[in-house]
Amino acid sequence: MNIKKYIKAKRYLFTIVFTLLTSCTTFAISDNRTNSINSTQSQIVMSAINSTSMKYADFLYFSKNKFNNDCSGLIYGIYSEAGIDLISIISQESGNGVKRLYTSLKKRDLLHKNKLPNIGDLIFWNNTYGKWGENPLSHAGVVIDVDKSSGDITYIHNNTYLGKIQKDKMNLFSPQNKDLNSYMRYDSKYKKTAGELFDSFGMAWRL
Repeated sequence: MNIKKYIKAKRYLFTIVFTLLTSCTTFAISDNRTNSINSTQSQIVMSAINSTSMKYADFLYFSKNKFNNDCSGLIYGIYSEAGIDLISIISQESGNGVKRLYTSLKKRDLLHKNKLPNIGDLIFWNNTYGKWGENPLSHAGVVIDVDKSSGDITYIHNNTYLGKIQKDKMNLFSPQNKDLNSYMRYDSKYKKTAGELFDSFGMAWRL
């Protein structure tokens, strides 16, 4: 390549780089997390994290609104701060809070069983208490982080066994691995991890 062509090529490259850097184009930074999240998902995560410092009492308070202190009440409160009124959405369904959430999302084709969920997804579990096999869809939580490379899922839920709202972990690629999965059921006869009792995810943030 002669000098003139070389200089021309360099100028052309510089023009392209300068245009990209000064344009309004947004580039996603590649990492091990899931794709970028929208403002609704971001608010859900923030509200869920803040809930772990709440006083564990008869009721849970989100923006001065009162919710029952159970797993579904926690979810209603978290989503309410993101502008989603789940109580109104599930009002036509029957069953406990978890089953009503599940049915509402199923009707809207918002359930999935992918091993890597979306941030802000609900998690549904089966048989988290009582006689084995008699309590499907018995507990729910909220996904706040996902690591795509390892499959590690971080979630927040109302742990009624321990009497607190807490952050726990789950990995559906290794559901029986006690290092990658928090316990979801604690009684010695049926002690199980979150991964073992997993049922499905629900994209309630899209409502």
